[in-house]
Amino acid sequence: MNVIPLKKNLSFLQYQAIIKFLNDIGVEVADSGTDPYADILTQEDIEAIMLSREQIQKGLGIKNEDVFNEIEEKRRRSWK
Repeated sequence: MNVIPLKKNLSFLQYQAIIKFLNDIGVEVADSGTDPYADILTQEDIEAIMLSREQIQKGLGIKNEDVFNEIEEKRRRSWK
């Protein structure tokens, strides 16, 4: 097995791009067996994200602009 040492850590997007490039040129990349990003999202986080997406599809989401307007209004009231 060949190993290529890197001078710095890669972002996930950089990693994906390199793996795609290597696959495109016919270089087989073995699975390292460890996912460096596995501990970022818990199962609870993933379920919350999925629920949020479902709610948005059902029209139950709040527009970003409405949230910021509400925050601004609360700031104005608290500064008086």
